[in-house]
Amino acid sequence: MDNALSYAVGHQHMMPWCSDLRRLKHHSRSVFSCHISNFFRRLCAILNSIWRGRPRLFFVSAGFFMKNISSSLFQQYLEIIGKSELFSGLPVDLCSEVIAHSQHRSFARDQFLLHHGDVPRYTAFILKGNLITLRSNAEGDETVIRLLGSGETCMEAILFPQNGPSPISVRAVKPSEVLCIDAAYLTRLSESNAQFSRNLVNILAFYYRRAMQQIDAITIQDAQMRLGQYLLDRYLL
Repeated sequence: MDNALSYAVGHQHMMPWCSDLRRLKHHSRSVFSCHISNFFRRLCAILNSIWRGRPRLFFVSAGFFMKNISSSLFQQYLEIIGKSELFSGLPVDLCSEVIAHSQHRSFARDQFLLHHGDVPRYTAFILKGNLITLRSNAEGDETVIRLLGSGETCMEAILFPQNGPSPISVRAVKPSEVLCIDAAYLTRLSESNAQFSRNLVNILAFYYRRAMQQIDAITIQDAQMRLGQYLLDRYLL
C-alpha cells in the first residue's frame, strides 16, 4: 500500500516535467521543420534561377572583383577575351578565371586611366571604346604613342615589376568600357602558362618593332617616305 502510494505521488510530481519535455520536443520539431522548409525553398529558387538562365555570378580575388554579372554578359566577355591577342589559345576555363580577377570600369571621354609616374595595379583590356597611350612634357605638349580599340590591351609592361613607375599616360578618347585585370594574377599566369607568356612576348615584340619604325620615320626618312610608311601601316600591315 505504501509503495503504491509513493509511486502515485512520485508519478504526480513527474507529470509537469513530462509535459514540459513533450512541449520542448514538439517545439524543436517545429523549428527544425521550419529550417528545412526554408532551406529547400531557397534551393528551389536557386535552381529555378539557373534553369531560366539568369544566374548571378560572384567573384572575389585580391582586391579585384566582378560581381552581379549576368550569364549573357559573362559569355560576351568570354567571346571578346577569347579573340584577343593576349589571351589567344587559352582554354575557356582559364579565360573565365581571367574575368574573375577583373573589375569592369567605365571611363568618360578624356578621363585618365593612368598618369605618367603612377604605378598601375592592373592591365587594361578594352571592351568598348578607344584609349590612347601618350607622353607629355612640362609645357603640356603631348605625343600619342598608340591608339587602342576593342579587344586590345595596354599597360602590359607592369607584368615586369623591375620597370618601375609607368613612363606613359593612358586616356580615354571617347566613353569606354574596360576590364581592369589584376596585375598580380597576370604575373602568376605568365609564370605558369606557356601560351600566355608567348602571347605577351609577341605583343611586346610587335610594339618594339613599331617603335623602331617610328624612330626611323622621325630621324631618317623624308616626308614622302614617312607618308608611304603611314599608308602601309594603316591599310596593309
